[in-house]
Amino acid sequence: MPPSGAAYNIDWVWSFESNIHVATHRDWFTRFTPLTSQITSTHNNTTYSVQGIGTVEVEVRRVMGNVVKRNVGPKNTTITLRNVLYVPDFICNVMGTPVREDYDISIGAERWIMDKKTGRGLGMLDKNPAGLVKILLKGQAKGETGLKGDVPQKIAVEWSDEEKKKLEAQKEA
Repeated sequence: MPPSGAAYNIDWVWSFESNIHVATHRDWFTRFTPLTSQITSTHNNTTYSVQGIGTVEVEVRRVMGNVVKRNVGPKNTTITLRNVLYVPDFICNVMGTPVREDYDISIGAERWIMDKKTGRGLGMLDKNPAGLVKILLKGQAKGETGLKGDVPQKIAVEWSDEEKKKLEAQKEA
C-alpha cells in the first residue's frame, strides 16, 4: 500500500542515467527483503545507505481533464517495478533504466509509460518545476512536485556491481 500524505507526493523521477529504482518510503513496497548496501548519487557524488530491496506497485494516471469524462476505460493503471532499493534518505523516488525490461518510456511531446508488448499507454509522465520528468501518480495534478528546497536539474543513482554482490551473497546464505 502506498504511503499517505506528503510521502505519497514525493516525485517518482524518470532517470535514464540510473541503473536501479529507488523508493524513499517503506510503505511503497508490496514485497520487501532487508538488505544492507549503498548507492551513489552521481549528480552530487554522495553515498546513501540502502535498507532493503523489493517490489513496488505504482498506480499511475492514464487520462486527465476532459478526456476523463469521455473515457470508458480505467482512469488509472498499475505499473510494477522490481528490484527497487529502499533508500529513506534520498531526495526522491527514482524509476531507473531497469523499467525498460517491461515498459517503454516516451518523453517526446507526449510523455508516456507504455506496455512493451502492446504499445498501449499505461501511465502519464510529467515535468516537475525543476524540469525533471516524473511519473504522474493517481490523484496528482500536472506541474506539481512534492520535492522541497534546492532540487537538482538531474537525478542519477548507481548501484555498483560490488554492492549487487551483497544481494547475491544474501540469497545464497
